[in-house]
Amino acid sequence: MTGVATLRARRALATWTGGLVGGPLTVALASNGSPLITLGAIAGLFVGISMLMFPFWGFLLTTLVVPLERIGRMTDDSNAYTFSIMRLLGLVNLAAVLLRAGLCKAKLKFSLPVVLYGSYLVVGTVSLLFSPDGLSGIRALGMMLGNLLFLFLIPNMVETRQQVRLLLICWLTVTTLIGVFTIVQWHRGAAVTDSRFHSTGERTTDERFSVILRDHSEFDLGASIPRALGPTSHPAVYGINVIMTIPFFAYFMRIGTNWKHQFLALVGGLVASYNVLLTNTRAAAVCLAVVIGLVFWKRLLRLRAEVVFGAILVGVLLLPAIPPALYERIFDVSNYSASRSKTLSARFLYWKACLEAIVENPLIGVGLGNQMEIPKRITSITMPPNSTAHNEYLNSLMEVGFAGYAILLSFFVVLYRRCRKAEAYFNDSGDGETALLLTAAKVMFLGVLFYAVQVDCFHFPLKGWWLVMGVAIVLHDVARKEAARGSISPA
Repeated sequence: MTGVATLRARRALATWTGGLVGGPLTVALASNGSPLITLGAIAGLFVGISMLMFPFWGFLLTTLVVPLERIGRMTDDSNAYTFSIMRLLGLVNLAAVLLRAGLCKAKLKFSLPVVLYGSYLVVGTVSLLFSPDGLSGIRALGMMLGNLLFLFLIPNMVETRQQVRLLLICWLTVTTLIGVFTIVQWHRGAAVTDSRFHSTGERTTDERFSVILRDHSEFDLGASIPRALGPTSHPAVYGINVIMTIPFFAYFMRIGTNWKHQFLALVGGLVASYNVLLTNTRAAAVCLAVVIGLVFWKRLLRLRAEVVFGAILVGVLLLPAIPPALYERIFDVSNYSASRSKTLSARFLYWKACLEAIVENPLIGVGLGNQMEIPKRITSITMPPNSTAHNEYLNSLMEVGFAGYAILLSFFVVLYRRCRKAEAYFNDSGDGETALLLTAAKVMFLGVLFYAVQVDCFHFPLKGWWLVMGVAIVLHDVARKEAARGSISPA
């Protein structure tokens, strides 16, 4: 089917959809709802139809809401089935992909990472049959389905380098705006107080704009400190969400064609770095340092004398403005010892309990998303009603056993190899900018793996990570197609 015929078919579909759905919907809402709700529903219908007609631009809209997380949720976190604006847009994106496949006879792309992660999801679903924590398992399964959908959609909706860069710019822009809002709220002293013993990280829709948390996790030391959680459910989640943007701010600084573009990327990177510090999360502060080190080691940015001097100068000038609360937790070196950190010493207990569970359930695990296993094995300290191992590697192995863990490791290896192969191809073909983008993806990948030692971060809704990995799959496909047409083959 030609492009003109496809467009005509889409317009016909839009007309039928608008008539068959829009007409009855408008009458029903106008009769039983307020004019404002009616107008909102009509606007939503218009957006949905537009997304069906122009799939990439519809996915661009989805990318804009990626960093919103809790702000975009329509249900409380405690609900078994959470629903958000992003999931709604994702379903429309899926409809657009299936529509194109039907009208244009386009072949749907099922990459090896999608197949592997889908297999991992199947094993996780089977493990729920043996889990006593079915509610947490259902939530985890829902999040994994969203991850799988995202990883499937990107290669089926994004085709060019220009589209890839546009997606990343949208993601970074919204993340920066949220970061500015979080900084303002921090310095205004706006904070939600967390429960000392019953903290679960769950929030309600009424708290969607509460981006600062007053945390009592170090209550034994008399500490009650503010921590930025942004639009997420926990400071540790927000920390890694922001850290993931650092390599890409560095990338856009490197390829910036003029000082204005470089300045905007620099501002975005500084806002992101400051937000990581405001999370008051030790693991996030250490991970930030590691990622910045990788940025220079992988030559995303060149370490020149003026850069070092400028960084030192900025640090000295900003030193007086650093909030005192940061010194109470992340800038006090003694807090990185088990004797001074109750959360750090508790992690050792979590890991010990997790290893015990793994030994007892080695094949299929204790069930996907099971958050009851750790608390029931630890009685020496007061714990929240639900908890994980705070280590992604141990936690995943505990949940799905070696049967699922082997698939998960294969999934990570395949993704990283795609990043590396595509990077090598674009370097060999002279496209340094695209090669650097994949270098940034590798830095982000390694940074998240480092963070996973202290936090079970792949149990978080890390949509930025899935966005970048989807982009890497797209660029690997581009490299493979270009190599097939030319003389250069991917490494």
